[in-house]
Amino acid sequence: MLAVEDIEVRYGQLRAVKGISLDIQPGEIVAILGANGAGKTTTLKAIAGLLQPARGRIRFMGQDLHGSRPHQILRRGIALVPEGRMVFPHFSVLENLVAGGYAIKNSGQYKANLAKVLDLFPVLKERLQQKAGTLSGGEQQMLAIGRGLMSNPKLLLLDEPSLGLAPVVAEKIFETIREIHDQGGTVLLVEQNVYAALELTDRAYILENGVVAMAGEPGELSHNPEVKAKYLGG
Repeated sequence: MLAVEDIEVRYGQLRAVKGISLDIQPGEIVAILGANGAGKTTTLKAIAGLLQPARGRIRFMGQDLHGSRPHQILRRGIALVPEGRMVFPHFSVLENLVAGGYAIKNSGQYKANLAKVLDLFPVLKERLQQKAGTLSGGEQQMLAIGRGLMSNPKLLLLDEPSLGLAPVVAEKIFETIREIHDQGGTVLLVEQNVYAALELTDRAYILENGVVAMAGEPGELSHNPEVKAKYLGG
């Protein structure tokens, strides 16, 4: 479904990503893990078209994304839920969801997407007219994910969905990601909670200094001495 091939991404002269390759197949949850500054968010932004790689290529459903703008990539079926939620605080919950579905031109599909999101997040249904900025942190994260799902993406990119949330709220977010997966969704997840990510995902890539340091299935990685020492407190 998605193939990232030896991409390099720069911020001016700084090489934030130095040659990363990864792939994701339909129906998988794949995690990108690593310390702050490892290149995780930069990789997601490159896939979403917010940054253009200086080298390498990104292919989605067999098509090269080079030169594609973010709205074009969204229409091809990739939606990014950014770090920090980034909801529109002065818009209502419903207006935020409408913004997420702007690329859907078929009214029947739009209504079906909205119904699916509200079924996934019943609390949002109770707050449709409430300003997004007045929601709790967990509710804002639900809204951000719901907004991403409004375009009915083939691939959902989630950037640090548990960041800043209480453990019980974060667990609810992880349960929702599992539900999206169980409904046939494909997810590429950047997550700071390595324990939770390894319990949730089919495969994971660990980045260090802009390159893939390790990759494998959760069981393999969780028993790796280096992973345990660096990320699991072992």
